[in-house]
Amino acid sequence: MNVPLRHGQIENFAHHSVYTDGRYIFDPFVSADPIPQSQYLKMLNEANPDGVSWRISSPEIPNEVNIDEIISNIKLNKGNF
Repeated sequence: MNVPLRHGQIENFAHHSVYTDGRYIFDPFVSADPIPQSQYLKMLNEANPDGVSWRISSPEIPNEVNIDEIISNIKLNKGNF
């Protein structure tokens, strides 16, 4: 998969991961700023005229995290690293 980089180069990746919030793509190889998803996909399609295979997968992350509960469940034992 060809990915246009920040400095105008195009790099061929066998695998390339990016982050998304569903609206923007966060790809530090391409830009320091978030890129609208539609613009990012258009850029990839232009760099890969024969097509590109991609998928968006979302990790299972709870909406709310109770940090006090997490800390209370951490047990430190002397000598265990």
